[in-house]
Amino acid sequence: MKKIVIRAAIIVSVLLLIFQGFLMYRNHVSYIGVIHKDAQKIIKIRVDALGKSVVYNALKHPFYYFKQLEKNQDTIEDEVKIEKGFGLPANLVIYTIEGKKDPTLFSSFKIADAHSFKVYLKAQQFSNFRDLKTFQVASKNDDKISVAFHENQCVIVYNPTKENVDDIFTELLLDGKVMATNTPIFKKIKDANAHINYVSSTDELAINFSYGKIACIGNMLLPPDIDVTNMGGYPEFSNESSLKFYLNLKSSRHFEVFSFKEITVAPDSISKYLRGNIMLEFAGKTAQPDSIITYEYTD
Repeated sequence: MKKIVIRAAIIVSVLLLIFQGFLMYRNHVSYIGVIHKDAQKIIKIRVDALGKSVVYNALKHPFYYFKQLEKNQDTIEDEVKIEKGFGLPANLVIYTIEGKKDPTLFSSFKIADAHSFKVYLKAQQFSNFRDLKTFQVASKNDDKISVAFHENQCVIVYNPTKENVDDIFTELLLDGKVMATNTPIFKKIKDANAHINYVSSTDELAINFSYGKIACIGNMLLPPDIDVTNMGGYPEFSNESSLKFYLNLKSSRHFEVFSFKEITVAPDSISKYLRGNIMLEFAGKTAQPDSIITYEYTD
């Protein structure tokens, strides 16, 4: 019996080492050839780290996840499975590029099968497929989202201003104009170990998710028209609150009027009353029973 236990422990240890090595390999290849050399503001989403957090949480709260799985199985109808031709990398990197407008966001990752990937894009309503040199380009949402791909890599662009980004497609997919590994910003984003990380030449921000909470910490260089009005402590919130928000900023910038559904908000007209401080707090969840009302009537 003792020998069986020892053998089982050895097997489990070896499997864990193999799995850890696999994760390390995925982490390594997720950075290869996907960040443009002129990337400025970079967001990294640690897909594998988020997945492990979900698994650990599921092991601690199996009943909750089992109920959610049953609920999803009851509501999701049978669908024809389409091969995507790719899998999410260990780290998904999204960034802006110098020379392109700030709202334009880029991301790139490896794909396994270009044909399956093209079929998947069509299923996601991508159209206007065209050949550009030795790769293909497709778009959707009135060209606000574009994808360029060849046999082993794709580049995805969110392009709300519809500026020409064919040069970036060519530089990433054909010319290999990617960021050098000894670049300071590359080192910063690779070493960042939160669930979601944001870095630039002046900023670092880390976001972690844990047991229904979001922890955000970092340093950001404020624009000249924004000032921190009070360097004192934070206000006290109730432990029972489901959402807590405190903002301690004062800006001389002009903000345009915006509308949400039927509500119109003029930030400049209310900011003078806030004096640089905004605090929001929402109470916890309340179980509200449904009321059933019956009526009796005659013809």
